[in-house]
Amino acid sequence: MSYSIVIKDHTNAYIHPISFEIVECLNYTEKSYTPKQGFKYKKKSLLQPGGMFPTGLVSHVLHHLTEPFEIKDDRIFPPVSLKTPHFKEGFNLRDYQIDYLVKCCEERRAIVKAETGSGKTAIIAALIAVYDLPTLILVPNNTVLRQLITELQKILIDDNNGLFIGDHHSGHPKVLVSLARNLVKTDDKFLQQYPLLIADEVHHTGASQAQEVIRRNNAPFRFGLTGTPTGRSDNKDLLIIGLFGTIIEIIDHKDLKREGFHPEIETSIHYVGFHSHYEEMEDLLIVNNLRRNQLIIDITRKEVKEEGISLILVRRIEHGRNLYCMLISDPPQGKIVHYVDGDTSVEQRENIRQ
Repeated sequence: MSYSIVIKDHTNAYIHPISFEIVECLNYTEKSYTPKQGFKYKKKSLLQPGGMFPTGLVSHVLHHLTEPFEIKDDRIFPPVSLKTPHFKEGFNLRDYQIDYLVKCCEERRAIVKAETGSGKTAIIAALIAVYDLPTLILVPNNTVLRQLITELQKILIDDNNGLFIGDHHSGHPKVLVSLARNLVKTDDKFLQQYPLLIADEVHHTGASQAQEVIRRNNAPFRFGLTGTPTGRSDNKDLLIIGLFGTIIEIIDHKDLKREGFHPEIETSIHYVGFHSHYEEMEDLLIVNNLRRNQLIIDITRKEVKEEGISLILVRRIEHGRNLYCMLISDPPQGKIVHYVDGDTSVEQRENIRQ
């Protein structure tokens, strides 16, 4: 027996005949959770009637075949002349970022596994500069949207009279940065004017609205970036690979650390067992525990003195406000103390981040 695979377009491919090994390699178990019902597991298949499956999974399927095969690629790629990337003065790519760029251009679609500190924004900027095509960038939330636009504007040279990079409120930018939900009601013609698709934090594109936008966009060149391409809690990793393609990893955490691009992180965790109603104990022992809160303030003062900056993460808003009030009464080293919660605007968050 031999297999025939036809890559119809940038979204779908077909395989014939359909064997047990093909069915199995395109199955996954979707996991969901509700407080009332607990965890639920449902077997899903990315193999559709007629042998259709996502184009991004062609390499995955080939890896599982044990019999001969032939491939026919009917995809149409628009003519594109890859450019030498030019950036604003003072910005240069690291060697491994160039390696990622070269590999992406070879593959034309891929998921870039890029650890925190590896410079995903730089790789995104390089892809935009090299392809020099109308580009759609999908992001998971408004905070990332504002942050990414700000950082790209610092790197890329504007060749479009001020309409180079923007969101869906910016007219018609050459590089459109958007949440998937803002594009669901747009027509296919609008989406398909962007032949280069980039998804920042691509592991979030398993959501139904993102899937719909990506399939309707049908971009010939598409790249996702994330530090965690696998390990979704709902087990939709295979679905995301089907949308974007194989995972490429050129540098890992150890290499980044060795080359000085990843900070040393020390974690100290102290466990305290609670044997009562949790919310009451949380109020008493955490949120309103003056001695414990003072310990946090003292640690913060030490960190600010040694490192110049500190970040405190809390689970309860009241806890954050308590700590904020204690800090602003006597700011460490005369530093400005910022407080952020769900009511803080996107603009304020971005100003604080910068």
